[in-house]
Amino acid sequence: MAARSCLFLLLLCSACSWEYHRSHYRYPMLNPQPGEFYVLADSISSLRGADCLRQQYFIKKGDWLHMSAYRCGNKWRIDSAFDDKGRVYLLRKNHEARTATYLYDTTFTLYLDKEQRPIKHYININTPDTSYQYWQYYDENGLVEKEKRPIIYTLLAD
Repeated sequence: MAARSCLFLLLLCSACSWEYHRSHYRYPMLNPQPGEFYVLADSISSLRGADCLRQQYFIKKGDWLHMSAYRCGNKWRIDSAFDDKGRVYLLRKNHEARTATYLYDTTFTLYLDKEQRPIKHYININTPDTSYQYWQYYDENGLVEKEKRPIIYTLLAD
């Protein structure tokens, strides 16, 4: 009887393992304080010919790349975050376009697990008449699922 219960639990966990993995994955969000990191900066050209300022943030203890940030002249910003083993776990692309009355803004953030598999992404698009914000998850094969999960903010009454 105990063997049957264990088998049932094993089958249940294996059936939901990817769903559990992607919804409970913890990212190594590190918040280094001044003095714990150093920055190297240089100029590069993007594949589209835009001049970019690249800043790389290294953690002093262990001397490893923690974050890379690109700020380009064509209003693109691209950030990457790495764990202490050099694996990227977050990629963020942001584009801005300003007018006299409005800031158009698009942000795409992709989250990856330790095996470099995409888990989910977040999209935020601001236009003069609409703001779109939603999550989409990836399946085990690395394909984005069709369901868009909206971001819902709740305003607390004072």
